[in-house]
Amino acid sequence: MAAHTHLIGDKETNNWFKVCIGLNVTKEGLTNFLCAELHKVHTVVGRSCGNCPIENLIQCPTNPYCNNRKRNYCPFHKLQKPQPCPICDNVKDNIILHHRYGKPSWRNTRAEMWALNDWEIGKCYLPPDGYSSISSVQESDFNGVISIMLNCLHFQTCLSPSCLSTPPPDKQCPLEKVRQIGRDVRHTSDCKVTDADLQDYFKTLSTLLADPQYLQHDPSAIIACTRLSDLQNDRMSFEELGKLLKEVNQTLEEAKKTGKRFSEIAERTLSNHLKKLDATYQLGLIRLKKKTTVGEQRLHSKTKFGEHRLERKTQFGTQRIESSVQHGIERMQQAANKTAQADYEREVADFRRRLVEHYNDTSSNVPFSVLDQSLDKRITDIYATPKMQRFDIASDGERVKKNKVLTYKELFYTDDTKSNRRVYVQGEPGSGKSTFAAKLVHDWCDENRPSTAAPNKNASFDDVLIIKNFQFIFFLSLGESRGQTEVTHMIKQQIIDTMYFDEKRDVMYTLLLRIIETEICLVIRDGLDEWVAPDGSDLAEPSMAGFPKDKCAVLTTSRPWKLADERIKNSRIDILVEIEGISNSYTFSQRVLRCILDKSKDIKTTARKIRSFIEERGLKSLSNSPMLYTLVICTWVDTMEEEEHLNGTSLCALYTTFLESLCKKANDTTGYFNDLNPPHVKCFSRTSYLRPIIQNVDVISKAAFHLLFSPEKEKSIVFNDQELSNYLTPSEQEFALKAGLISKRKTKRAFNSSISFIHKSIQEFLAAYHIAHNAHLVDDVISGYLGRHSDAYLDISQVFIFLCGLNISAANKLSCIMNEHHNINMIDKNEFSYEYDTFQSIIEAGYTEAVSNDQTGILLRLSHFYSDGDNLIVMNNIWRENKSNALALKIEEGLSLELDLYDLTSLDSSDSSDSSYSPCSHSEPTSQVEFDLSSCLNLKFLILRGSYIHMQDSSSSVSSTLPVCIVLNSANPAKCADPPLLLPCIEWISLEDISCSSTWLRSLFSTLLTLEQNAVCELRKVSCQGTFIRSATLSFLKKTLEYESDPFLQECVVLWEVLHGLNIKSLSLDTSVINCADMMSQSLSSLTHLDTLSIKVDYYSPGLWGALHGLNIKSLSLSGSKDGGLKVNYADSMSQSLSSLTHLDTLSIKVDDDSPGLWEALHGLNIKSLSLSGSVYRGLNVNYADSMSQSLSSLTHLDTLSIVVYVDSPGLRKALHGLNIKSLSLNAWRGYLKEHNANSMSQSLLSLTHLDTLSIKVDVDSPGLWQALHGLNIKSLILSDRHGNCNVKHAETIAQSLSSLKQLEKLSIFLRTYIDIKLPQSLKYLNIYYVTLLPSELHELVGTLSACTRTVESKLEFGCASFNDARVKSISPEEYISIQQELGTLNHVAVKRFRILYRRKNNFCEYDAASPWSVRGIGGVQDDNTDDDNVNDVAYKSFVTATDDSISNGIINRIAMRLLITPSSNS
Repeated sequence: MAAHTHLIGDKETNNWFKVCIGLNVTKEGLTNFLCAELHKVHTVVGRSCGNCPIENLIQCPTNPYCNNRKRNYCPFHKLQKPQPCPICDNVKDNIILHHRYGKPSWRNTRAEMWALNDWEIGKCYLPPDGYSSISSVQESDFNGVISIMLNCLHFQTCLSPSCLSTPPPDKQCPLEKVRQIGRDVRHTSDCKVTDADLQDYFKTLSTLLADPQYLQHDPSAIIACTRLSDLQNDRMSFEELGKLLKEVNQTLEEAKKTGKRFSEIAERTLSNHLKKLDATYQLGLIRLKKKTTVGEQRLHSKTKFGEHRLERKTQFGTQRIESSVQHGIERMQQAANKTAQADYEREVADFRRRLVEHYNDTSSNVPFSVLDQSLDKRITDIYATPKMQRFDIASDGERVKKNKVLTYKELFYTDDTKSNRRVYVQGEPGSGKSTFAAKLVHDWCDENRPSTAAPNKNASFDDVLIIKNFQFIFFLSLGESRGQTEVTHMIKQQIIDTMYFDEKRDVMYTLLLRIIETEICLVIRDGLDEWVAPDGSDLAEPSMAGFPKDKCAVLTTSRPWKLADERIKNSRIDILVEIEGISNSYTFSQRVLRCILDKSKDIKTTARKIRSFIEERGLKSLSNSPMLYTLVICTWVDTMEEEEHLNGTSLCALYTTFLESLCKKANDTTGYFNDLNPPHVKCFSRTSYLRPIIQNVDVISKAAFHLLFSPEKEKSIVFNDQELSNYLTPSEQEFALKAGLISKRKTKRAFNSSISFIHKSIQEFLAAYHIAHNAHLVDDVISGYLGRHSDAYLDISQVFIFLCGLNISAANKLSCIMNEHHNINMIDKNEFSYEYDTFQSIIEAGYTEAVSNDQTGILLRLSHFYSDGDNLIVMNNIWRENKSNALALKIEEGLSLELDLYDLTSLDSSDSSDSSYSPCSHSEPTSQVEFDLSSCLNLKFLILRGSYIHMQDSSSSVSSTLPVCIVLNSANPAKCADPPLLLPCIEWISLEDISCSSTWLRSLFSTLLTLEQNAVCELRKVSCQGTFIRSATLSFLKKTLEYESDPFLQECVVLWEVLHGLNIKSLSLDTSVINCADMMSQSLSSLTHLDTLSIKVDYYSPGLWGALHGLNIKSLSLSGSKDGGLKVNYADSMSQSLSSLTHLDTLSIKVDDDSPGLWEALHGLNIKSLSLSGSVYRGLNVNYADSMSQSLSSLTHLDTLSIVVYVDSPGLRKALHGLNIKSLSLNAWRGYLKEHNANSMSQSLLSLTHLDTLSIKVDVDSPGLWQALHGLNIKSLILSDRHGNCNVKHAETIAQSLSSLKQLEKLSIFLRTYIDIKLPQSLKYLNIYYVTLLPSELHELVGTLSACTRTVESKLEFGCASFNDARVKSISPEEYISIQQELGTLNHVAVKRFRILYRRKNNFCEYDAASPWSVRGIGGVQDDNTDDDNVNDVAYKSFVTATDDSISNGIINRIAMRLLITPSSNS
């Protein structure tokens, strides 16, 4: 029941109690808000390492913490000494920066909790003493809460300016006044507060809780406001009042314990009245007990008969009463529920009714034309069906245009069962996105609105029942909510605050929160590209927090560039559609004309005239923009006799006409530009009304520029009177408003208005005009603007296009800056799948605009070129001036290539005075587009696909009839004493379906052989002088050429002609079949510098061996095609051929099965290195052990032997016995070195008395392997298994074996996981690699290495992960850094390298085996950066391969370490 809060006779004492309670209520109302904001503060200042106490971070001495009067003793630092921690020091510095007075309260906080606890950060802003034991906001007092809000600068952004209008510590600061209330109440001497002070106190506290910035939307603050009002007006319940009084007492008791000063009178008064409450309660209990006793006595005086009768009646009555009561309760609950539900439904229905009325006033009428914003029409009168296309998002992230969208069902449902909850509608400026959204809202409100227009018979989007399923639609203009993040707050600001008066708004906001949780809703977010997140926020779009996914759908409109933001994930887009203007421009023209012409005019005739005019002027493409199309129609109607105003296809000319039409409304005085008074830009020269008001145009353009390029992006489109006054005087603002260049709308704030240009494209045109006659702004302003915002170079695309038509010199400079930013964004993209992108379309549009305005000296910068035929001519003209800057060129045949190569002069970018290139002098139409590669000094990627492309030898060669010509070298060799390098940076060439000559192909190969970097050339279906190269891949690296042909086709005959005489040192041929042995022999003999030859064939003739006969090569590799085994069918020819290779010292042969002919062919060769193996899927089968033994023994110069066998055999071990080799590599696929043959293998290895390097790969771990190694005198050992890593299961055996190698100086081993190995004392170099290694295991390994008694250089590399049930679980590399830091403190351990390698994501935000690895070093480590021998380390190669396979894809990070361990006695 309502409580009477006048518990105390003295009114002023009673007031004091009310204020005490009010302070507690206010503190509770601020608690949730403070917790949320402290979390944001924590995010900004950062998180500590979690290990450093506050004493570590405070220097000694530091007042007032240290008392250093006693030498070498400081009470504050007695347990912990100051020591630097970069992470924690950074957090500490950030806390100081956020403190208003730069003096945080360090005694209160525990720095080791800064990593996790927001409150420990907040305690730094409390008063200096008394809060160290407080563990949460809830435990803090009112003074602590207000102190944080005053001392922490973050809260300046959370409170309205009125709360801090007089900055603290000024006593007039409203927040300081709130704190003073708490002080006055606590320190009072008489516990009294006057009525006037009471009202002032409650008003101050309520004002804080209702602060409009955040608190007025906070549920806890709203509840606290209500409780304050109840307390002030005596509406608070008795129970709640008692509870609050006890809380006040508890607060005072806790404060007293902390040493705070309180009045004794206050304590006594509070105690007395709590006793009074308790006495009242006890008195009630006594009275109740007395009445109960009397009733019992009266019952006992009844007779036994009466007792029985009473008992029966009582029992019967009880049952009836219980039944009636239960029934009554149920009926009351039902009635209450029905009443509550009815109230809710009534409120919802009223809200929906008001919402429909609101949309009827604000959204059902749209501006007819930007020329006159006041001239609006019903949307049904002007609306035309949009041309809407659905996009499919492929698995590789590519967005592919699919079928049209013609109904709401297709928009909101993928099929009959799956609904699209996240709908994105993109479109270029003025394409009709906002109008479509407004039409959807109109259809939801009422599908049968009255209209003055003819009925729309178009069936598109007539399924309004689909959108009727939405109980509510909330239509938001995001451009009006810049800086806001929550959609619920936007709805309150744009809808609720507009529909309801102040007192009702909070109640309706509460209803809104219930509606979005229970009703099916659609939120329309219009203009995502115009929304800007507040500073410090990384949101790409407003938050939908509070909206259940199963209840709410979201439709978002935006420009395409905004939806290319990588933060907007493809997985969060249920359907993406694009509006491409209007579907029927003729019908749209009729609708527009019906709105502006009187009834006496023939609408159809006028519409046909406009259509003819638009077609003659080439303006049909403007139908993609209903806004511009409407402007053209309106301008045509207004100036029917002055059609020359719309000159050609120039956007600048068109917008000049629009600008003049608008300015004419404010000043219709005529005036003309002439030679004495020339205009700033050429397109103004023919105007009649701009000259008299050009100064106004100049200042408005200046304002448009500076607002558009404002450092605060949220003020670039929508701004207020104060911001506009920085650029325009009141009279200039009046002119802009009268002309309709800007529009002004009222806002809730009485002294400010929302102002914007009538359309963003108008602002962009004016900004471009300002840049055009102030070209220095490109460097002074725009360059810095683009540097601050990563995607801004796309956002200013329309400004750039306009600038190309106004001032090409400034546009050239701007294009260079934009291109640099684009190149940065292209670094991580896959160039091989490069497609036509937004930036290229911007440059091409700018080029076309420049040509349309007769600009000369067009030198727009572009580095990535793509054409599918449609844009070929424009791209070619831009290419000519960018050859030296080009990084990628991709030309491929489109679906329907029709090269309409007429009059290239209309799109020429060169000045006719330039003698080097002047197609303007041509009067005949050209039929071929030429791309000259001779000046492409930076080109990295060249991809050419299409039967219409011809590769020409030089510009002077006989021309082909094909439309596209690629010239590799246009220079005349006879006239060039020192010809320039061709394609010096090329990395990838792909040629498909093209035609070329053998001389061109030879010239290309010769060019690639001069490169210092690796390059790959792919040939697919290439027509070369009557020969068809079906498929071939060539790799070039420092005069090395690799050729791989289609395995099912014969070798390309022209190949031998192309290879003839090339200056190559290494050649690899995979030709599958050899039919032209003579040509092959001649070609190979001509390669005088060739020293390494690799040949892979499946079927061949003795001509192969004849082709090899007598070559001067040093290295030869022979195998079957596609890494299969060689079939030795002509042993005699093979023997003769190999014997003739007098310079041969390295021979590698892959055969699946040996034969006597093979061993005979090898007998007595003078080679130094021999590698024998089988195909890639199996090793060598040794069937003729005796022949093998005799053959190997005859190789007297052999010092290196590598053998890969399929299974171990006694014959192999016998063949190895007693050889004089120095290096041996053994690789077995199956069953290698079982225990029963370990002794035999051990004897064989011990017989190799000159052996110093041994490399062994085995299939499985076996004790026999380690026994065979025991006691060898080798100096270098490399261990891994066939799969790369040794999964060691016999750790003790391997430890014993390694410790027995007394001469071992270098050990390389690749392990799956960590094992504890014993290192021999002779070891000098250790290379050890793990697939996974835990931080604890790294610590143990480093401890083992540190115990070495002699200097050891160690190379350690491992994956930051662990194996969990054969699956890889990634571990953060930061967990390993502490070990590196610990090593840095050891004198005998030098960390020469500590690199973290992380697998970069591919274009689709995924990791895979092909993802490249990036490297970052760790500060404080002097990276040696020296080349090491990892490239030759078999174990390391296996490690890199293993970490890239499918099983190890979970390994995202690797760590590479280089350590130098020096025993402490030597250090």
